[in-house]
Amino acid sequence: EPVASASIGQVHRARLATGEAVAVKVQYPDIEKIVRTDLRALKRIFGVLGWFMPDYGFATIYAEIREMVLAELDYRQEASAIQKIAANFARRAGGDGAAAVRIPAVMTEFSTARVLTTEWIEGAKVADLERLEVLKVDRRAAARLCVEAYCQQIFVDGFYHADPHPGNVFITPDHKI
Repeated sequence: EPVASASIGQVHRARLATGEAVAVKVQYPDIEKIVRTDLRALKRIFGVLGWFMPDYGFATIYAEIREMVLAELDYRQEASAIQKIAANFARRAGGDGAAAVRIPAVMTEFSTARVLTTEWIEGAKVADLERLEVLKVDRRAAARLCVEAYCQQIFVDGFYHADPHPGNVFITPDHKI
C-alpha cells in the first residue's frame, strides 16, 4: 500500500534485504505516455493562442514547460538533486552530521529512471499539529529553521528543492527537519 502519492507516482515503505527501511517512489504505469499526450495538447493550445497573441512567446514558454516536465520523468535527475542538496547541507554542518536539516540518502543501487529509493526517515509532517504537539516541537523554531533552510538553498547555494509542500517536509522525533 502506498504511504503517499507523488505528482507522477506513489511512495511505498519497504525494507532492503539488510532490514533497512526505505522509501520507494515508483512512477505510475504509462505516465510517460500520458505526459507526452498532455504536452502535445498543450503545444496545440499554445499554437492557437499564438494566432491571437503572436508576440507573447508561447513557443518559448512551451519549450521550457516541456523540458521541465520531461526532466521530472527521470528520477535519476531527482536523485542527483537530492545528493547535491544533501552535500550542501553537510558542508553547512561542517560534515559532522549535526545539521538540523536531514536529507534522505539516495540508495542509487535500488534507483532507476522510474524508481527512486531513499532511506526512510521517521517523522511528523509539518502540517500534523497534533503529532508535533506530542513530539513537543517548538513550532516557531521549526518554522524559522524551514525558512533558514530554504534561504540557504536559494541565496547561498543557488540550488533548491522546488516542491516544498507540507508532504515533503517532516519534523523528526529529535526535532530535525
